[in-house]
Amino acid sequence: MKTRYILFAFVLLALCSCAKQNEPAGRLVTLTAWLEDSGQSKTTVQDGGTQVYWEPGDAIKVFYGEDANRFDAQCTQLASVSSFTGSLNIIGGANEGAQFDSYIWGLYPFRNDATSDGESVSTTLPASQTGRAGGFAQNTNITLAHANSLGLAFYNVCGGIRFTLSQSGIKRIVLEGNNEEAVAGEVRLGFDGVPYVKEVTLKETAITLKAPDGGSFQTGVWYYIAALPGSFPGGFKLTFRSEEGIAVRNFSNSVSFKRGIFGSIENIDQGLEFSAGGGDDPNAVNIEIDGEFWDWANVTGVSSSGSVNCEFKAVSNANYIYLYSKRSMARFNDIWAGNGYFYYGFDLDNDSTNGETLWGNGPYDLIFVVYPFGGTASEPAFNKDASSLKGTIMPSSYSLSNAICDGAVVDDGVQFELRIPRADLPAMPGTQITIKSWGNKDAGKLTLTCTL
Repeated sequence: MKTRYILFAFVLLALCSCAKQNEPAGRLVTLTAWLEDSGQSKTTVQDGGTQVYWEPGDAIKVFYGEDANRFDAQCTQLASVSSFTGSLNIIGGANEGAQFDSYIWGLYPFRNDATSDGESVSTTLPASQTGRAGGFAQNTNITLAHANSLGLAFYNVCGGIRFTLSQSGIKRIVLEGNNEEAVAGEVRLGFDGVPYVKEVTLKETAITLKAPDGGSFQTGVWYYIAALPGSFPGGFKLTFRSEEGIAVRNFSNSVSFKRGIFGSIENIDQGLEFSAGGGDDPNAVNIEIDGEFWDWANVTGVSSSGSVNCEFKAVSNANYIYLYSKRSMARFNDIWAGNGYFYYGFDLDNDSTNGETLWGNGPYDLIFVVYPFGGTASEPAFNKDASSLKGTIMPSSYSLSNAICDGAVVDDGVQFELRIPRADLPAMPGTQITIKSWGNKDAGKLTLTCTL
């Protein structure tokens, strides 16, 4: 979602709503989606106007009863109102402005793991955000709609800050509350005229904004950090990292981040002196699913050996194990015909003598095979259908139905990310696990040890 046109601090917001014709069940349904507007001019203004815009390629997740599907924007340029098309199990024959018995929920950005219980929507505000000059990190700023018609008015959920920089060479900025408040993470959202955070189910106490394209932030342009709304009685701090070192700016006064409001601070780094010792901060690296390929060069706690045409890393926290594979392949026709796979073997108890064996490989406490490749050799694509990504699982008593994955075609290969809930795995008595990964079609085996 492009935010060249975004909300100033303390701008009040108003709702636009309308409805669109419903289409017969079993066919594509078109929804009309509006974005919150302050009521001021919608004239194109670079960096800091009052209107948030849809942009081509945006996608939302739509919930109706037990149905949940992806809807894609039909706009071909920036637009405050856009049609979104997808599949939804709504009874056909409705007219303009028709009302439905159940409410429709609309969530931006689309996430595979977003869910709804009919009374709320659960999603994630990433703690890792990649800056865009004049706008939010792509697929970050959460908006929510709730209506009983096919016209959905989307309201901002997040608040935060926008800022410019005066010094060149800054690569990362970390936002933290001074009392370890939740600034991002997994949340459950309700709607009472406007959206609100019902519960933070897995909190993140820091947001890392990374400069785009692995470079440095520009000076004199606006960047945005989208954060959860909340109070910070002890204030907050920003940690700046450049090639020269680290600098910290502390805002000690009590402040609140309010929904839809972004406080503006020009030259936020002015006067800061950076300490010695620059480069990237390994602790600032977080891993996000849904296409957010992060800076894996700095992932720590991993040792690896082997590999021919495959890179493989993993990292773990209290809730998840994240796996990352990057492969280059020579035999395109075999790979993209759907026969290519990634194979993961987990030794969870540090005992290599017991477990399951598949295709002569093992034994492992858990074996997981996924088939992420789609398309053809001439038009390779990543298969984003999560149900078809899950292949063989051994032992069969375990289910990884809560695992989610995403990826992208890159050059002559694929980047692939997989997140597995630790609660879905067999018991892990030790503090380290050994994971072996490989794939068919010219991808060598690679073994690593991951510290939990």
